[in-house]
Amino acid sequence: MGLSKDIRTELEKWLETTKIEIMAKLDSVCKDLETRLLRAYDKLEEKVKVLEGENAVLCQRVEAMERYDRGDSLEFHNIPTSDNENPEDLILSITSKMGLNVKPDDISAAYRLPVKKEKQGKATPRLYVKFTKRKLKRAVYANRTKKPVTHQQLGFSSSGKIFIHEHLTKELSDLYFKAKDKIKEASYK
Repeated sequence: MGLSKDIRTELEKWLETTKIEIMAKLDSVCKDLETRLLRAYDKLEEKVKVLEGENAVLCQRVEAMERYDRGDSLEFHNIPTSDNENPEDLILSITSKMGLNVKPDDISAAYRLPVKKEKQGKATPRLYVKFTKRKLKRAVYANRTKKPVTHQQLGFSSSGKIFIHEHLTKELSDLYFKAKDKIKEASYK
């Protein structure tokens, strides 16, 4: 029992027409979906640009606040560690050897900064000091080269100098080291 030729032809025409209609609807749905996706993409892209701009402004504000906060701070490098050390007493001793009259009330905070993982065991932890007055911080920083302090002056058996640096933000620290690398590359002294 097969289908007659006429029925088969009608069925094939109907299938072809249905196929064309389905393809047209599918094409219409795809174009509509593509249009919606492009609009959503454009909105998201615009939102990302706005958020990137806001993020840049916030990063600048954070950097400015960190710079201001560190304006009365210094880092003391190459100070040997000892058991039961008192960072505040170390700073008072160093500044005394520099000829400055720094009192305990002039120090807001003093502590060792942690050493980065890659430098552990190779570097001495830096000593962070926050002074109560910027004027005093500037005086200590100005005298760092006029009256350098050595390990022996502090009673340590090792030999070496104590180095005093500004307490820079990550951004400024990176810039500083990039500049130092360029100086080395160009063989400047």
